Amino acid sequence: MNIFKNKIMMTIVLSVCASIMPQLFFKNGFLLSYFLKMGLKSSDVLILLSLPSVILFFLSVPFAYYADRYGKKKIGISGIILTISGFSFIISAGFFDTQTSTKFIVYGIILFSIGVSALLSGWFALLSPLIPETIRGSFFGAMRVSWQIFAIGCSFILTFILERSTSLGTYQLILTFFTCLLILQIFLYSKVPEIEKNSFGRKSLPEIVASIPEVPGYMPFCAYCFLLMLATGAWPVTMGLLEKNVLH
Repeated sequence: MNIFKNKIMMTIVLSVCASIMPQLFFKNGFLLSYFLKMGLKSSDVLILLSLPSVILFFLSVPFAYYADRYGKKKIGISGIILTISGFSFIISAGFFDTQTSTKFIVYGIILFSIGVSALLSGWFALLSPLIPETIRGSFFGAMRVSWQIFAIGCSFILTFILERSTSLGTYQLILTFFTCLLILQIFLYSKVPEIEKNSFGRKSLPEIVASIPEVPGYMPFCAYCFLLMLATGAWPVTMGLLEKNVLH
């Protein structure tokens, strides 16, 4: 099966591509440069850029629980709206002094992080019944390659733009463009059908959370994720900040 000829699968891929750059901005140094451009301290920037991971850690399970009970698409679309609101705050921060802009950035990152948590909590559960098991591996592989190609292309274009202008307005225009793509994601996401019905299990949320460590292989998987995120998430941001301070 050619996944790019399947309307539903193509919509899923486009939805991911529309939303990927705002998430990558927290890791690829774009927001780091934007925040430093507004005069924020390096230590504050490092804390701000780590907020999404912290919020995702605490909210993933609760949102997954409510996605099963009230609908994955309902929670997901609410999450996208929050990401749009969050980035709107981050864009608006550039119009104020450093003290006020810091508050806008904090509010924006919190809203964006809550939105991403809501969106991702039911994402794979939404896709699972839509993707036949026989092509599931190839589909997710093709989807990953697609958004990576899109992200690389966007990175080249952004590099070209920022080589010619690094004004605060340029950063805001770029963020505005990708916020518009988040609006487009709402329409793409709404076209993805939700096949599985809502489930109302007997277990409460605290009972589910308490039983998670008992799942076989869960703790080794957590250790693996910790090392993976340390190498691919925390260290690149830290080294990027050091590079920015030393070279500039």
